Amino acid sequence: MASEYVKGVRKSGTVTVEVIQNPMGSALRYWHWVRLNGSGQRQVEEIPVAKTFFCQQFPQFIDQNQDVSDAAIQQQLLDLRESQPLAELCLRCFISEQIDQACLDLVRQFGTVGGFKHTDLLHFVLDDYKLLKFSRSQPNSTYQSLADKILETFNPERAQLSTWVKRLVKSHEELRQFLFECGVHLVSPWSLLNNYYPQQLERLLTQRFNYNSITAKQAAEILDSYQTIYLSDRLKQNRFRSRCQPPSTEQLNRILDNLTEKKITGFTPESLLETLESLAEFIRQSRQPKQEPPPSENYPQPTSDEAEIEMQEFLRRYRQLLVTHLDQAISQVLRDRINYLRSRKKPKDQQFIQGLKLYCQSQPMKEIAQEIGLKQQYQVSRFLNLRTLREDVQQRLLVTLKMQVFQLAQYYIDRIKLEQLEQAVATEIDRILAEAEREASHPNCSRDSLFTRRLFRHL
Repeated sequence: MASEYVKGVRKSGTVTVEVIQNPMGSALRYWHWVRLNGSGQRQVEEIPVAKTFFCQQFPQFIDQNQDVSDAAIQQQLLDLRESQPLAELCLRCFISEQIDQACLDLVRQFGTVGGFKHTDLLHFVLDDYKLLKFSRSQPNSTYQSLADKILETFNPERAQLSTWVKRLVKSHEELRQFLFECGVHLVSPWSLLNNYYPQQLERLLTQRFNYNSITAKQAAEILDSYQTIYLSDRLKQNRFRSRCQPPSTEQLNRILDNLTEKKITGFTPESLLETLESLAEFIRQSRQPKQEPPPSENYPQPTSDEAEIEMQEFLRRYRQLLVTHLDQAISQVLRDRINYLRSRKKPKDQQFIQGLKLYCQSQPMKEIAQEIGLKQQYQVSRFLNLRTLREDVQQRLLVTLKMQVFQLAQYYIDRIKLEQLEQAVATEIDRILAEAEREASHPNCSRDSLFTRRLFRHL
């Protein structure tokens, strides 16, 4: 199969990203359709008319074991698409294989933690019914499949087809919701870039990906310019709660202007977009395979294989509840605090948000004071009032989480004693908040507790 992954630095203009791509793959993908059969199982079916058409158009690739250049083939198929419907059929077969591969990648990354398998994901996105007329039956439907959307929105000047398929699979709303319910939150590239400090990126590229210092610094400057434009626009539009969308062409051009002021030139809007996505991929890789910590172990040990399976299922669902309700508690407390600061005669809500973000990024209190316009670092502690913030979150979380856990435990009543749950939940919440308090009391330590990570995510 063709592969495409970020590895090191490919120059785009003056800098920046190292992307190693393998544009070659088997020609079989252009006439083999990956589909779900009537029983919901994955199967690969050959489409003879697609194979005949492909071999007529590309006789040099008749050898099925020979690697083919996807970019050249796809451009020709796109050019033939209007006049030759079978060209689109070949593209749809390729798209089905890429959707299948994208789901397989998600299973490899998160399947064990989330408790899902390959076909669980395929049911959401492998739905190209238009290929059925070349198979056994054809439903009468006006349903728009993911493959339809991919073909409608694909622009070969901005991305490769394989890249575009993966992006739309990961942004598929129903698939994302399913993963979220499994405890897996797929963060968009733009959200990753919004929440990563340029100096962090510089350190990441030099220490983990072996960038030289000059290239890493330029990448950090690109991230800084992106945040200067993109985050400023989100603030003006009051869209901090909405899902991050890719930067528009107008935004990309303004980022280019900002980079020009820093003497970084040579980009087009398309190459800049590709660079930003690649930098986001570095950040995403740095966060894998790290997952949220498991819940408390204050539960009785299983006494049999059956009990072990049931207990693991309970703990997996409990962990989902823990993170979900922690998020809700943080969101409610933040909203109340921000609304209060916004309603004051001299609003200070933006200072508060910026101060919390810098705190979560492990910035010293002295530097935070300078950034938000305070004179002394002790004023930062008083202004952010983290202790009260944690206590408010703890109170909300304790009430809502206990209620949900009790409901969940009804299904496991033979294995888990309900009287143990209240103390177990309270102990777990105490542990989470105590971890955050310990890191707050040591100004030079990194801030990577569960509480701080989820707090930063909301900011």
